Amino acid sequence: MTCERTLKDSGVSWLGSLPEDWAAVPLKQRTTLVSRGRSPDYADDDEGVPIVNQACIYWDGIRYENVKWQRRSTLSGERGRLRYGDLLVNSTGTGTLGRATLLDRTGEFLADSHVTVVRTTREASGSFLRYVLQTETYQGYLYSVLAPGATNQIELSREGLRRTPFPMPRVDEQRAIASFLDRKTAAIDALIAKKERLIELLQEKRQALITQAVTSGLDPSVPMKKSGLSGFGNVPSHWTVSRVRYEARLVSKGTTPSTVGRELTTAGVRFLKAENLLDGAVRPDPEFYIDEQTDRLLQRSRLKSHDLLIVIAGATTGKSAVLPPAFLPSNTNQAVCFVRLKETTFAPFLRAFFSTRYIQDLVWLSAVQAAQPNLSMENIRTFPCLVPPTDEVNRIVAYLADVEQRSALLTGAARAQVEKLREYRQVLITAAVTGKIDVSKEAA
Repeated sequence: MTCERTLKDSGVSWLGSLPEDWAAVPLKQRTTLVSRGRSPDYADDDEGVPIVNQACIYWDGIRYENVKWQRRSTLSGERGRLRYGDLLVNSTGTGTLGRATLLDRTGEFLADSHVTVVRTTREASGSFLRYVLQTETYQGYLYSVLAPGATNQIELSREGLRRTPFPMPRVDEQRAIASFLDRKTAAIDALIAKKERLIELLQEKRQALITQAVTSGLDPSVPMKKSGLSGFGNVPSHWTVSRVRYEARLVSKGTTPSTVGRELTTAGVRFLKAENLLDGAVRPDPEFYIDEQTDRLLQRSRLKSHDLLIVIAGATTGKSAVLPPAFLPSNTNQAVCFVRLKETTFAPFLRAFFSTRYIQDLVWLSAVQAAQPNLSMENIRTFPCLVPPTDEVNRIVAYLADVEQRSALLTGAARAQVEKLREYRQVLITAAVTGKIDVSKEAA
């Protein structure tokens, strides 16, 4: 849908052209308030006044469950007091800066000092401005011009925001555009949600097939026996129930270069961290390296092809992957354990077994004994494992590779569709708020 109106240069670099009957107007001319909220005096319970903070503000609305509470006894003045329809903009911090939404509830609310409150005149629509703030062009302008400060300390300049020119059609057209975008983005978001649910179902199906293969095999007719493992159930009668220690030549963990007075470099020997283990595979990004001398000093944690890598510290504890030959030479740090098996062909099977709910529950039961999730080498050594005959291991590994490939194709296609929908959503918003599409014709 294109706009038949004549366009003109707005004179504002981040806006580009606008319809000739629109204006680019500094925000201060269409607002009665552009101000930060108040520094809070938090109450211990919900008997105070609800105060909106950055954790509450998302593009699709306010997360009221994240509000905090201002002590009523120390509350004075009007600073930070909110009204229904106020536009609230997150004003500090990389990742949250610039995110905005509208207060859509009546009653007594406050904004804290990390939130900028924008209150419009009758000539401007807060709903329209919220969509302008979502555009990539505005967000780029915000980070490059309106947010001075060091990394992770950037903050929105209130005066810069007040002076910033915004596209301003007549207020009735602003409302029509906002209403149009409410409908269209809701439809797009519903499609995205369906695609994301499909991805979840594909992942669940993938994991169910993996679990079935590594706990019961590929032949449903084989005799079964009790595993002897608490809460596990039956396993094929010809499989062995073992422990990692009995199947491994070595169970060890990496070392940080700082222990030998060294640092990471920009090239050299690849240095793998927990961040490199994702979705059951070793990923090259982010890239870390150590020089060859450091690698020699840390030779104890030098990796070999087909080592099973397991994250043993942090939020991703329990994630695992098998090291492919293409990643050699490699070393690793103290957050990663490596299991070097007696039979390297067993590594993909054991990695898949480690992905099952049974082992992941054991991982977290062991890991949360400390304040920070952490597994010891003894934890890893004592974890149970199932050992089929070698020829059956090979068949199961081949089957798992096929499952992974088919799942990756379907999931990748769904993710690509989600990305296209998000791109279309962004293009649609930008086109609507700059007058490149005529929403009056769509409404008719």
